[in-house]
Amino acid sequence: MKRGFFISLLLAVISLASSCFAFYLLFKSEQPIVTSLPIFEEAPVSSSPVNITKLLKLINKERKQKRLPQFTENKSLTYIAYIRCNDMFDNQEYTHEATRSSLSYARIMNKIGSPYSQTAENLIIGYDNEEKIVEAWKNSKRHNDILFSKNIWDIGIYSMRGVFLGKEKVITTMLIGK
Repeated sequence: MKRGFFISLLLAVISLASSCFAFYLLFKSEQPIVTSLPIFEEAPVSSSPVNITKLLKLINKERKQKRLPQFTENKSLTYIAYIRCNDMFDNQEYTHEATRSSLSYARIMNKIGSPYSQTAENLIIGYDNEEKIVEAWKNSKRHNDILFSKNIWDIGIYSMRGVFLGKEKVITTMLIGK
């Protein structure tokens, strides 16, 4: 039994090490690595109580009321949103700039050679209800401007539960691009 456990543990460590090495390669150069947004693997199933599908429907409902184009989910943006959530918990830093890790959304987009001419990020911590997330973003001028941007159509949203500064929290990240 112990041998099986250690083999499983070793495989998990190897998998984690290969992921870390891939990010090291991604960020060691100052030049973009690719010229178009790559299709990443699917973001893992979230442990968050936030239903991303419902959140996107609520956002699009609000946009429709303002006669704005509907956002279309982009799996690559969703994966980057997952990276951002994970990074905030790993580094215990809730910020757009990601100063401890250099994994800000803008830096990730730059390093992969994003085809988007415009990108933006909305973050929220401590909310586990889709309606309250949309309402909070609407009540903040900066977040509201992003939520109702006229010329942006692609969106990626990810929500994650974890321990932040000693307390269990939910962080939700929304990335948009044109």
